[in-house]
Amino acid sequence: TAKEVADEKGVSTKQKIQVKMPLSFVLAGGKYEALADRVLKLAFPYEITIEDDVEMVTVWFNTILPEHEFIANDSDIKIKQVIFD
Repeated sequence: TAKEVADEKGVSTKQKIQVKMPLSFVLAGGKYEALADRVLKLAFPYEITIEDDVEMVTVWFNTILPEHEFIANDSDIKIKQVIFD
């Protein structure tokens, strides 16, 4: 970042992967309970919202590890790349 500022290119944006799923998936006994444990241990940013009367949790990852790619095949999970300034 310092080099970019020195070169007058400005600060670059950061890309994150946004993963949104029903909160029940990550609670005790939920099908992704182990993933939630990892999110909390590594202090990934997350947010809880209500959409269509369903509590949802949104987590922002830098990357999705190969052992967690199974979430991409779950139709109840929404994944997209987001750019933060």
